[in-house]
Amino acid sequence: FTDHMLPNFDYPIERVDRTDGCKIYFENTGWAICRFSGTESLLRTSCEMPEPDMAANCIETIRRFIEG
Repeated sequence: FTDHMLPNFDYPIERVDRTDGCKIYFENTGWAICRFSGTESLLRTSCEMPEPDMAANCIETIRRFIEG
């Protein structure tokens, strides 16, 4: 993700940290990260949210964004 390109999440974003990939912190205390693997040719995504369906929604939003 570049500075101005982020997916349109259903949850308000509090801040973005690009120290190790792109980690998005949401106002509801959840987060999502997208980063390249250091050992494989993979783009890894992870997410923690208050509810499992919210995490699944974030991962799907990222997937659709990357696939364009």
